[in-house]
Amino acid sequence: MAELTPDGLAVKTPPRTVFKPWPLSTSERIECICLEAPKLLERNGYFYLNVAEGGTAGPATSHSVVSARSRHADGPWEFSPYNPIVRTRSRDERWMSVGHGRLVDTPAGKWYMTVHSYENGYRTLGRQLLLLPIEWTADGWYRVPQGITADSAIPLPVPGASQHPFLDPSDDFTSPNLGLQWGFWRDFDASRFTVGNGTLTLAAKGKSVADTSPLTTPVGGHAYTVEIDAEIESGCQSGLLLFYDPDHATGILLDSEGIGVRLANGYIPSRREKGATRATLRVVNDRQEVDFYFRVPGKPWQRMQESAEISGMQHNVLGGFLDVRPALFACGSGKATLRNFRYWPEANAPA
Repeated sequence: MAELTPDGLAVKTPPRTVFKPWPLSTSERIECICLEAPKLLERNGYFYLNVAEGGTAGPATSHSVVSARSRHADGPWEFSPYNPIVRTRSRDERWMSVGHGRLVDTPAGKWYMTVHSYENGYRTLGRQLLLLPIEWTADGWYRVPQGITADSAIPLPVPGASQHPFLDPSDDFTSPNLGLQWGFWRDFDASRFTVGNGTLTLAAKGKSVADTSPLTTPVGGHAYTVEIDAEIESGCQSGLLLFYDPDHATGILLDSEGIGVRLANGYIPSRREKGATRATLRVVNDRQEVDFYFRVPGKPWQRMQESAEISGMQHNVLGGFLDVRPALFACGSGKATLRNFRYWPEANAPA
């Protein structure tokens, strides 16, 4: 803890330690003690300090939510008898590394906790947000009700219509503005693209996927399909990726050498349709096994010989706390013209 000046722009007093980690069990597999993410709440004369311990990723059982309370914001702190409030207790559970809890309440006075977690077997989807109901006990502590787990179905916190189980990022590029589902990888340059009238024109940047800035969109689900119509100028390479970071992406691409599959290590083992400058490209992610298809004008769909397996494209292997996302890219020189980005929430191979 450190006291700030009244304007909040400087430290007024030297920092001092006012809270130490709750003693995690030595019999559990954790990534580290990693006391982090303090969240302070004042309620009924107590300050409640909710923290994360155990490490955000690592083993399935690593993460947790720990709570303590005090009559004063600087302690002394009394640990909750219900610690850890939330955690994954077995690697066989659906939701792994559950932690980073934040308390929220509704206008009707109901209380909940948001947490994040990795889905068992699908760390490629990144950390996902979950919601758990909580109840306050007669002696002023809170806990998750008995029988409720991270995998439990719960009523809507506020009455209303349920959301669709997925958000559809499909885009026909008719709007003059880039849709909110899109985001450039760490380098937004409005001069690189134009959008509208059914096309996205993307200027090339960098020499390869490793030094370009692809346009990504988040999706969920164990299986999905994405597709794009791509047209390139001379010197440009463009295509459709499943992108984790610049060094780890797989996809199908189009350039002056033809159509090829880029494996996760950057290798392109073969080429088809040499000389093609326009094609419809499709990527089918079927539970982390990925197939690639293309169709050039006037010809039927063809499947590329190469496939990919992407379960290793995740934080425990590569770091970064990222997720695998469909992405459009253009590198080399010139520009790519992209049309009709389509998404299906299932594996959808061409007929």
